Amino acid sequence: MNKFYCDAHNSLPVKYSMNNSTTIFVTYCSAKKNHQSDLMPAVERYQSKRIRQIYSAARSLNIDCYILSGKYGIIGTCDLIPDYDYMLVSEDVTKCSQKIEKQLKTFKIEQIIFFMRPLTEDENVKPYMELIKLTCKKNDISLTIVNLTEQLLQYD
Repeated sequence: MNKFYCDAHNSLPVKYSMNNSTTIFVTYCSAKKNHQSDLMPAVERYQSKRIRQIYSAARSLNIDCYILSGKYGIIGTCDLIPDYDYMLVSEDVTKCSQKIEKQLKTFKIEQIIFFMRPLTEDENVKPYMELIKLTCKKNDISLTIVNLTEQLLQYD
C-alpha cells in the first residue's frame, strides 16, 4: 500500500494559488475503500487513482486538496476518517450543502476547482456536482469544473 505524505493537519487551512487567491482542489469520494477498522487519512481510505492523482497534482502546485463526501462534507486528504458506506443521493444535497457551508464559513476560499468524471461515464457523480454547485453559488465562491477524460486520468 502506498503511504502518502500528510501535513501535520490538512483540515482547511487554505494555501494560495499563483494569483494569491485562495484556491483549493476538490474531488468526490470513492465507493472503493480500504476497509481496515482503524481511522486513516482520507487519501489512504479511498482506493481511487483519481483521488491520488489529483492529490499529487495539488501538492506539486502547493494547493490544498479536499474530498467531497456525502457523509462528512468536505474533508482534508489527511483528515482521519473511519470506514463507512454511503453514496450521496440528490435528495440529500441541500442538507449536505448546509454542512459544507458551516465547514467553509471561517475560511476565505475564493475558488474551487472541482475534478470529476463526465456524467456520461458515471451518473452517480451527479449529486456531488449538484452539491458543489449549490454550495459555491450560495457562498459566492468561483467554481471551475474539470471533466476528467480517459486521456487525462486512468480511472479506478
